[in-house]
Amino acid sequence: MQPKKASRCTAVGKQESVTPREMTADDVRTTIADFTTAARRAVEAGFVGVEVHSANGYLLHQFLAPNTNHRTDVYGGGIENRIRFTVEVVEAVAAEIGAARTGLRAVGTWPLTAARSSPA
Repeated sequence: MQPKKASRCTAVGKQESVTPREMTADDVRTTIADFTTAARRAVEAGFVGVEVHSANGYLLHQFLAPNTNHRTDVYGGGIENRIRFTVEVVEAVAAEIGAARTGLRAVGTWPLTAARSSPA
């Protein structure tokens, strides 16, 4: 018996889910640029500032958590490397829209996700 393929509902109907893969260094750089573009557009649209979300199992939290971050490059290993992506995003966003308009949401753990942060 073959395992059932995962699927997701989309605007055009049920679609097969994409298998996750580790982000490349180019993917990380592109994502940082995407955060800065989104922040600039939010301010241009009239928002006072933005809050970078690094919690609740979302992408930046997944880099922080040792059980979801198995990287062996500069974004993996000890906490000083696992936090690097979040720091680079926040610094880039602050450079784009100003530090006074930039916030960070970070939570140590979230019990409903697979991303768990280590103590200390």
